[in-house]
Amino acid sequence: MALSLRVAQGMVQAGVAAAEGQGIQVSIVIVDAGGYLIAAARMDQTPLLAPDIALGKAAAAALFRCPSAELAQRWGPGAPIPAAMSIRMGGRFVASQGGLPIIDGAECVGGVGVSGAAPAQDEEVAQAAIEGRAAEGSVPRP
Repeated sequence: MALSLRVAQGMVQAGVAAAEGQGIQVSIVIVDAGGYLIAAARMDQTPLLAPDIALGKAAAAALFRCPSAELAQRWGPGAPIPAAMSIRMGGRFVASQGGLPIIDGAECVGGVGVSGAAPAQDEEVAQAAIEGRAAEGSVPRP
């Protein structure tokens, strides 16, 4: 089942609420299973490159169907695979903590990426966005 715009926008709003609750400013991006943009937001005072980095984290999580932090651990700094992927995808691939796959049953339907705060905070906001999807009633909570 594909992600709808309505659900993706709800996920963005859930992420924004989580970031506001932590007193941080981030960019949040939701992509489909192919890593293409569905919805995004850049909170006020978020670093200028944060939306691009969030898009790369979301695409990495969706395409590899695992958290982007796992990809960073798998390859390590300076590894040629993530560098080649980023070049191949025009910068839309970032193997760094803050991206999570969006799973529906056994299918990866997309990814969420967050950038602008500390990596662990980015991932917390991404998790809140995923929980926001469950709150929308589109999937049961785990």
